[in-house]
Amino acid sequence: MGLEFSQFQLFMGDSFAKIKDLRCLGGLCDELVSIKDTDYYVDSLSFEDDRFMWLYIRYGKSSPRSDDVYNRKTGNMESNPRSIDQSELKGQFFIVYDSDFMRLYLSNMQKKGFFKELLKRESDKTVEIKSILISIDEFLKKIKIVQEMAFTREQNLINSVEDVFSSQFDCFGLGMPVEARVAAKFNAPLTSKFKEFMKNFSTDNLKYSGLVCIGKDEKDFEFTFNTKTFQQKLNVDAERGENGLFLDSEVRDKIMTQIKSINVREA
Repeated sequence: MGLEFSQFQLFMGDSFAKIKDLRCLGGLCDELVSIKDTDYYVDSLSFEDDRFMWLYIRYGKSSPRSDDVYNRKTGNMESNPRSIDQSELKGQFFIVYDSDFMRLYLSNMQKKGFFKELLKRESDKTVEIKSILISIDEFLKKIKIVQEMAFTREQNLINSVEDVFSSQFDCFGLGMPVEARVAAKFNAPLTSKFKEFMKNFSTDNLKYSGLVCIGKDEKDFEFTFNTKTFQQKLNVDAERGENGLFLDSEVRDKIMTQIKSINVREA
């Protein structure tokens, strides 16, 4: 059985996290951090192309501890060689952040709170980890206020006709661009026209692509809809070693390959 990575979006301060925000964790490599009676050891941390962060953490507790252990080879009970001051770091937590597509991948959803606390301790910014919604209907039911819209307009035979964006982009005197990214911030309640646009978006993807919409519900909690996130979980086919643990280099290679194959970097 392999690993399952869940997708989230990571906010630091008032925007999506950037790689430079995560470099605050650099000083923790090969260090032990204790949070809520659990010991976390930062085994490896690396950055790639100013786009990806890879973080591997092992964790465990010093208690409970049994005074004796069972030796499967001899069939006898023996004194436990581990002292109460030692933590057995048999838990594994793998983290990947893709700043280009603003996605956080966690191998253990139950450790989401720990990662948030770790970032808060090492950074001077506020930290939020939010779920990604992939259903338009689900998103529209939850939010009351639209905060931000961003998408890409691609030039092709379908959208080569004049529209509201054509006059704006042609101000450079170069004609319509092959690709253009549009982003706008709002603080506006949902309208029927907005709902119609959102519901028609999936069937109009030859005209616009890469839609990201952020909104808030009545309790001021944020939700994100992202058309490029068609899977909330990624399965990594990794094998456990004789000690029952995953080889971190194998997990890293396989999850990074999978993320890159899904999220083709835009030129």
